[in-house]
Amino acid sequence: MEKLFLQVVNMSITATYIILLIIVVRLFLKKAPKIFSYLLWMIPFIRLTIPISIESVFSLITINKETIPTNIIYNQTPHIQSGITALDATVNKALTTTAATSGNPIHLWVSVGSKLWVFGIILLLGFSVLTTLRLLKKLQSASLVKNNVYKTDLIETPFVFGLIKPKIYLPMNLTEKEEAYIINHEETHIRRFDHIIKFFAFIIVFIHWFNPVVWLAFFLMSDDMELSCDEAVIQSMGKDVKKDYSSSLLSLASGKQIIGGCPVAFGQNNPKGRIKNILNYKKPKTWVVIIGIMVVLGLTLGFLSNRPILFNNKIDEALLLKEAKALALDEAKLISDQHGFTINSLEGEVMPAKDADVLESIKAVSIQVGYPEDNFKKIKNNYEIVRFNVLEMSKEKEKIYLDVVVANRKVIGAALWVNDHTPKVNAITYQNFILDVDHIQQQTLVITDTDLADDLIYHPQEKSMYVSNLKTVEEFSVKNEGSVAIDLKQNILILQITKATGSVTGAVDGPRVHFVMDLNTYKIIEKEFIPAPNYDQLGLSELSEYSEEVVELSNARLVEIGKYFETLMDEFETE
Repeated sequence: MEKLFLQVVNMSITATYIILLIIVVRLFLKKAPKIFSYLLWMIPFIRLTIPISIESVFSLITINKETIPTNIIYNQTPHIQSGITALDATVNKALTTTAATSGNPIHLWVSVGSKLWVFGIILLLGFSVLTTLRLLKKLQSASLVKNNVYKTDLIETPFVFGLIKPKIYLPMNLTEKEEAYIINHEETHIRRFDHIIKFFAFIIVFIHWFNPVVWLAFFLMSDDMELSCDEAVIQSMGKDVKKDYSSSLLSLASGKQIIGGCPVAFGQNNPKGRIKNILNYKKPKTWVVIIGIMVVLGLTLGFLSNRPILFNNKIDEALLLKEAKALALDEAKLISDQHGFTINSLEGEVMPAKDADVLESIKAVSIQVGYPEDNFKKIKNNYEIVRFNVLEMSKEKEKIYLDVVVANRKVIGAALWVNDHTPKVNAITYQNFILDVDHIQQQTLVITDTDLADDLIYHPQEKSMYVSNLKTVEEFSVKNEGSVAIDLKQNILILQITKATGSVTGAVDGPRVHFVMDLNTYKIIEKEFIPAPNYDQLGLSELSEYSEEVVELSNARLVEIGKYFETLMDEFETE
């Protein structure tokens, strides 16, 4: 439920950006037929319902579609990545300060927020059902006039009711001429399927009820729907009816609305704006229609697609590299501010070589300090490592670097290094670097070449460890690599281990196991079994027997492994 809620929030954020831009575009379409403004509202409503979008170099979306990572609730250092530098810096600084004093608050916020979200949906649906039942009761006494048109003295304004077989309901006080106009108007709605569009728009608003901008879009869309329908009636009946048609709207303006909150009925609204639009309406010139169509098609392509995320895209490679450096710099500033060190140069260097071992090492560190493991999925070679030189902090004047990894147009991980990727510090986390390197060595427990593992580095300050070639979990043989961490504030254990395939990159390409265990209840609250790649497709036929290998474990076995590491780390604490 929490992941679904975060996904909905992310979709709502992207749609908000689009809605605000459409509101601006509407100002320039003021004299164009209202059908174009009406059609534009389909774009944000699609983005609010469908999480998948195409990629296009013509995309007008400049923010990340996943502003809030879905794994943010488990991050020790939570952060957002909207793509708007000022916003990210402000929010992330506040989150960092809060996390430093009281732990990651996001888990509580998301948990409470998801429950309130569901409660709000249930409340709105309940209100709509009640409103619909009350309206149905009023309409039982309505008398049939012709076809699907009914009359009743219990309503004061006309409206359409129903989805599959919609009916038109009229009040009794209409003249014959007014009836003709109103019926034409409502039949136009039905022919255009406006009653179905309005119904789905209701559902979308219910899902995104927490976003006031979505409500604003709904009301503006409703206005554009009515205005465009009025224009369609004028076109079909001729411009000579504008005065009488406006008079019929004016006569209904004082009528009391009784269908608010009913998703299967809608009727007259904004009579003043509609009358003004009708009296000012003129048949659009051909060039106006052509421009309107081009605007709608252009914005549809621009808003329904996302910008390409591949860094080797030759079309905008320079732009993407520049963006990667900018994102990396923002992250580097955040990390340096949080952990008390200084960057020598703000001009990051994009590393030319893409070494799988280096990326895997950065990944191991990143996961320990709170970056989601999911960030590293499906990036292949489409990533950039941006390196920053850090001021010397040790007596030995060792060179220290901060590497930030950017992929999919967002920061996915980061790690500090001593003496250019010295293996012995692969698992040193940011907090260790507040001290000089001499103190760092005193703060860690290093185990090598034992019956436990070939290499194991334990960090008591963060309750985390890096392990290479662990020998005590048979499912991973003796060739593996991974990390384990305990979040004391949330009291959860987070573990990820990758089994080696025997390839030159060690455990990099093998099957992975990731899980999160609640240390209060010893229940698995999150798990993922990631298969090895297809080596034949990668041109590594000698490893084909390992292609798509999966290490899949039962919850009971995961709990055993989790308890084992909990006990092991307690023993390290004693030492």
